[in-house]
Amino acid sequence: MTTLGATQALDLVARQLLSPGDRVLVDEPCNGNLVRLIRLCGGEPVGVPRRQDGPDLELLDDILSRHRVRAFFCNSTFHNPTGAGLTPRAAFGMLKRTEAHDFLIIEDDVYGDFHPGGRQTFAELDGLERVVHTILADGTYLRHARAIQRRLATQQQLTQKALRNLGWRFEVAPAGGMFLWAGHPDLPDLSGFIAGLEEKGILLLPGEAFAVTADYRAMTRINAAHFSPTLAGAFRVGEA
Repeated sequence: MTTLGATQALDLVARQLLSPGDRVLVDEPCNGNLVRLIRLCGGEPVGVPRRQDGPDLELLDDILSRHRVRAFFCNSTFHNPTGAGLTPRAAFGMLKRTEAHDFLIIEDDVYGDFHPGGRQTFAELDGLERVVHTILADGTYLRHARAIQRRLATQQQLTQKALRNLGWRFEVAPAGGMFLWAGHPDLPDLSGFIAGLEEKGILLLPGEAFAVTADYRAMTRINAAHFSPTLAGAFRVGEA
């Protein structure tokens, strides 16, 4: 099925699978649109902390011991907003828990083609196949994807270096993809800083836009794909 972007695909899946009152696991933090979609369907989103290697399995076990859940919506490659990935251990651990507790995984792998090397997905480990032959056969899409991979890898390096020099810190330092989940030790609440950037024409979403229940006032998502040396000065703390 072809959809108008990942958001429509997630919306269709949520409407088909969820019933009012269903508890639905999501990454914490995650795409804020997903949280709203689940709530519109009457579901109750429950956040599972996202680590560098995947979902926090210990905290997931605690949630599963207390609640019956319907599904887990998970962003596997270049997670939005942290840029994190998924290790085979974490993926296998998740699949074992789906069998033990009878819930579904809805894998959002929208950024998978941006990854320059081998990567882990739930679908691969579970033996599922997803082939788009007419697009891939002549190599046009593959060449385009590789060009994007190279550009994003370069942009990530430049963005991380520039922001580190200004004191910014990242929970994950992605090797590619678009996103950086960033905070500054001198800014426990980024709302004022983000407002200052907006006056300069730089738009950032506050960390709270990606929260289920956690407090992310000290975090924001930065799009490395659009970062440039001319923008770096605006991220100097005290000058926004």
